[in-house]
Amino acid sequence: LKAEGLVAGGPPARGSLSAAPSPAPRGRGKAAPAKMMVDDDPRVKKLQSLAWSLQSLTCKPGCKVPEKEKRIAYKVTSRAIELCTNCTYLEESDFVQRAAALTAELEAKKVEVQQIEEAEIARLSGKCYRPTDAGGYAIGSGRDGA
Repeated sequence: LKAEGLVAGGPPARGSLSAAPSPAPRGRGKAAPAKMMVDDDPRVKKLQSLAWSLQSLTCKPGCKVPEKEKRIAYKVTSRAIELCTNCTYLEESDFVQRAAALTAELEAKKVEVQQIEEAEIARLSGKCYRPTDAGGYAIGSGRDGA
């Protein structure tokens, strides 16, 4: 009786009927492991290059985009670059879903930044710094001589 674990005073013996394995949790069958992303996936590279192109628009020398707009664009690009950097820790479906949303946001922001820069250039064209009587400078028109 002791070998079968029926005697009080100890744990059931190994292989006995009273030490039956616990049943598997309900509704949780063996799922296939999720496919993870890799660094050199073309989708990752495409999102990276789109983010970098927006960043280069706002950081180029002589850029006329206001600082507020530059910061907003930088936040969007940094989220995209972070997603690409950490893609090896994400499932493929999760990356694809996030990348689709970020791609749309990046493309819209890129068009918006280009329009803002064109408007700012148009606003500043023909203007120059003119000395003031107080010894400082003021923005004046380069055409009218004032």
